[in-house]
Amino acid sequence: MIIGIGTDLLKKDGISDAVLQAGDPFREKTFTRKELDQAQERPVPGDYLRCRFAAKEAVFKSLGADPESARLNEIEILDDERGAPHVTLHGALKQHAVMKKIHAVHVSISYDGDYAQAFAISEG
Repeated sequence: MIIGIGTDLLKKDGISDAVLQAGDPFREKTFTRKELDQAQERPVPGDYLRCRFAAKEAVFKSLGADPESARLNEIEILDDERGAPHVTLHGALKQHAVMKKIHAVHVSISYDGDYAQAFAISEG
């Protein structure tokens, strides 16, 4: 059963290269260590992170969580062995999902030119 859906559209230049650099507070509050490591394996790490940001926004919306109670780095989106994005929740967002009986979150990420788009479904 679908518990929630979320989508996000991001113009890539809306997140500057400067905030994606090591030590920037935005980067540290938004991405997990594993996401940052996976980004470094990509030809354009910044675009990988921008797409992940759009996906995290879509996932957050699909969960229907209180924006004050969670952080985006509690959503981890890593590519599996086939390159498909896989969502893992941590911390307060994981607890929220358990409370709402959400057992899986699916996400799709697309990008073209200046835009990244993501769509997420929370399933219970």
